[in-house]
Amino acid sequence: MKGKKKPVQDIIYVVFLLGAMFILFYWYTVQNRERINEQNKNYAADSARLKAVQINDEFNNALDLIKTYSYFISKSLEEPVVTSQMLKEMESNSMFDVIRFTDL
Repeated sequence: MKGKKKPVQDIIYVVFLLGAMFILFYWYTVQNRERINEQNKNYAADSARLKAVQINDEFNNALDLIKTYSYFISKSLEEPVVTSQMLKEMESNSMFDVIRFTDL
């Protein structure tokens, strides 16, 4: 009778350990899925923020170009003669870092 009890106990232990392994594996899978979802949310938020900054920079550059072109066109339509004062004003209203005019 003792001999039969030992294999049944071993089978119960194996079944118990397999059940514990499946439970732990399932818990790990759920935790890992949540972590990956959180990483994906963070990545999407960072990507959206960076794209918004990039779009904002593009709009600001376009606005600066429009201001510069409109100033140059408005000044060029006033009179056919270019004075040094007009060139200084164009230089100060330019979106460029440096702009210089020279004459003969």
